[in-house]
Amino acid sequence: MKIRAANNSGRFFPVYSETSPSLALVKYWGKAAGRGNVPATTSLAVTLEGLRTVTILAQGSLRDEVLLSGRAEDPEKFETIFRNARKMTALPEAVEVRSSNDFPTGAGVASSSSGFAALALGLLCLGRQGMGYRSEEHTSELQSPNTI
Repeated sequence: MKIRAANNSGRFFPVYSETSPSLALVKYWGKAAGRGNVPATTSLAVTLEGLRTVTILAQGSLRDEVLLSGRAEDPEKFETIFRNARKMTALPEAVEVRSSNDFPTGAGVASSSSGFAALALGLLCLGRQGMGYRSEEHTSELQSPNTI
């Protein structure tokens, strides 16, 4: 995973988040009892490092907006992750998200895993800016040592 915040004159800097999809070798079966989407068993997956999802997040103007490969998505699909990010950080009231893959979406490669990883990482980075973190602090903190 890679992430960086661009320099901008606004309060929140746009955030660039890049992740790779993964494929399950051993997939978990079933969900654990209780709330949330927690698997009952573990899984084993490999990351397809040659492929990537790029997501750019910025402070929006009116409401949350998500575009996947240039197409607007239903905001309710992302309501939970935005709500949880706002509980943990100072995420702006309106966030604009633009995400795309350099591989075919829906072709059997786990584009949703890389898409949601890029979204979660970007929301955290954007929201932490509102808490006073400088981009250098959270960029190095969230970046894997082998991607620097």
